[in-house]
Amino acid sequence: QLPCGEEIVLLDEPVCALVLENALSNATRHGHTSDPDVYLSAELRPLFEDAGETLQEVVFRVTNRANPNKPRITEDFLRPYLCSERPHSGVPNGLSEARGLQHIFMAAPAVGMQVSLVQEADLVTFSMTAKAQVVGQVTARGLSASPVPALVPAGLTFCCIDDSAIARLLVNNTVEKGFPQSTVRQYGESLEDVAEFMKAVSAGADVAILDQNLQFESQTLLGSDLVRELIADGYLGLLCIRSANGSESDQALYRASGAHCFLDKILTPAEMVRCITSAYRSHTAAHQRRTSEAPTSASTERTQEEVAGPSHEQQDRYKVSSQRTRRKSSLKQPASDILPGLIAQAR
Repeated sequence: QLPCGEEIVLLDEPVCALVLENALSNATRHGHTSDPDVYLSAELRPLFEDAGETLQEVVFRVTNRANPNKPRITEDFLRPYLCSERPHSGVPNGLSEARGLQHIFMAAPAVGMQVSLVQEADLVTFSMTAKAQVVGQVTARGLSASPVPALVPAGLTFCCIDDSAIARLLVNNTVEKGFPQSTVRQYGESLEDVAEFMKAVSAGADVAILDQNLQFESQTLLGSDLVRELIADGYLGLLCIRSANGSESDQALYRASGAHCFLDKILTPAEMVRCITSAYRSHTAAHQRRTSEAPTSASTERTQEEVAGPSHEQQDRYKVSSQRTRRKSSLKQPASDILPGLIAQAR
């Protein structure tokens, strides 16, 4: 459901979230470098009444100033994105270059939505149009994920890293509303933030959420590589990879790195909260079992065969202070009267 003006309409929430997050991210990352002037609007257009149901046409628009140093958006420019044939330009496979537009043009038509991306002079306009059923009037603005204080301890500390300002805002709002009394720390504005994120996680964060593809101006890093280093450094908390790339091979890569939870970017806020909650409980229960079976210092250590540490090349990809605090996360225990759930993975 989406409040739009004075009415509430039914839309496909996961697809809307995927499309609009990518559209806003593209506008902020690829628009004018000093003054992108990004603006999001939603408009309702009356259509007709069908069997007593009032249908409306919802039009979302994301506008921004174009970057004069980037190619002009034309049909020829968009064609490779539409047919998923754009070369990777030397960037390793699996990175998100071009993936945002490809996901938009694949997901929206699948649920009957129309999308377009045009440029006139220095104004870039992305539009998404969908037919929607009106289900009521707005009584309170904003829809939030349902809190789950009974399933996890209050006061968890989350450290999140993402190179997209829009993604950071979405994750921040989801965590704050879904986990009351939690502390959320966001990183990813620049490459220098990576070192600060690693230090903050190692200093005692309960949950770390990492974007898989961290693309900065001078370097591109993988969240799965950062996960490997955190585990090698002795981190015991919950490690989550967030990505729009969720194929079986992608998820196998995340698991191999040591990540405990995959958060598909198509998840709704409520689904993301449930996924983190379930993963946290499962991870905490597994830690308790390991501790009870082998109550020695060795029980909290990973052998080299279990999780390979980062290579020297990976360690040199960004600067991390040699004085990094190595205090391991003390796992806060959830209520014992509720069985741990399974890790939910959206495909």
